[in-house]
Amino acid sequence: MASLPRVITVDPTGDVGRIIRSAIDLMGYTVIYADVPNGTEALEEVQRTGCNLLVTAWDLMDDMGGLELALRVKQQSPDTQVLVLGDLDDPDELDEDTAENSPFAYLSRPVNVHTLLRVVIAGMEGEDVKEAVDAPIVTSEVRVDLGPIPPIDLNNAQGFIDQLLTDLGAMAIVLINREGNVLLERGAVGYLDRERLATALLPSAMTNIEIRELIGGQNTAIHFFDGDDHDVYVLSVGLHYFLCVVFDGEIGSRQLGAVTRYGRQTAGDLVALLGPHAWILETPREARREAAKKRKTQEIRALVEEETLQLARSSFSDEEEEEEEVPIIEETGPILEAIPDEEFDVDALFAAAENLDSVDDLFAEEDLEALAKQQHDSRKIDFNSAIELGLLDE
Repeated sequence: MASLPRVITVDPTGDVGRIIRSAIDLMGYTVIYADVPNGTEALEEVQRTGCNLLVTAWDLMDDMGGLELALRVKQQSPDTQVLVLGDLDDPDELDEDTAENSPFAYLSRPVNVHTLLRVVIAGMEGEDVKEAVDAPIVTSEVRVDLGPIPPIDLNNAQGFIDQLLTDLGAMAIVLINREGNVLLERGAVGYLDRERLATALLPSAMTNIEIRELIGGQNTAIHFFDGDDHDVYVLSVGLHYFLCVVFDGEIGSRQLGAVTRYGRQTAGDLVALLGPHAWILETPREARREAAKKRKTQEIRALVEEETLQLARSSFSDEEEEEEEVPIIEETGPILEAIPDEEFDVDALFAAAENLDSVDDLFAEEDLEALAKQQHDSRKIDFNSAIELGLLDE
């Protein structure tokens, strides 16, 4: 069984300890944790128990500063990862030579929460914290249209938000949708520019939507922004809304546990108001129109192609019929051969004309009448023949 990571924070004011504990709680890690006020006790703790990650303030208010402590810890325990966390009055960054050659990482407040979480995870898992600081942050292109936002019953939502405001003792709570519109404000909201806050949170909305494709399921998110004047927690409500809980800058960092408990409960109540639409991204109207137009175009193109193919087939059949060879009928009658000119006798050709006078005898009136009578009599039958043929009864 793997041993639990050990984490030591060093800060006489206790601010560093609260920040690191909040980060660890936010990520759901279980660790062995120790908080000491100065560098001397920190070195003793490292020597006695060892640790995976040590986070120290820049100014320790004694003879040993944060940089000196970081160097001495790395000399005493090379495997320990060290992070120096500067305050608002401390340098924003180390000089180039120090930053390049130092065996520890440095971050200054107000710190980027994603960078801090990445460094803390790397330190607890034994990875190089300096590489975690310099890891590239991948940004995604903001989508212009994610479809319609499902409506929420603001009257019922107000009851849940008012109860959360009481449970947390927060300055204000603001309900914002993923398009940056402020829908509901409760508490002392006049101290904060709500519209500017809503606009600044739009990238978080996109991140919440896109991260779902990586981790799956109905994801929830809590963001924490630690400032001097105000501390802000942002809780996702499905994929379309956000709750912004505003605290005074002096106490906000200590409210992570309460926000996690009561804030998530309220976010769940608001998701219930939305129903299944809380997790559904509908196709934008313009996209649906374009898809329908594309389908119609494809159907028309297919119809035209089919008609063109049929027409081509018909034309091809007509051409085949036109090109079909007509059968040649050969004559089977006698073939007359020409005779030489010297054998042609004109007198012999017309010699038969002398017997043409007897032709008239064939058409004499008496002969024709006798022929007709003969054919008429040939059609008559006697009585006996009619009985034999069944034409008459006996």
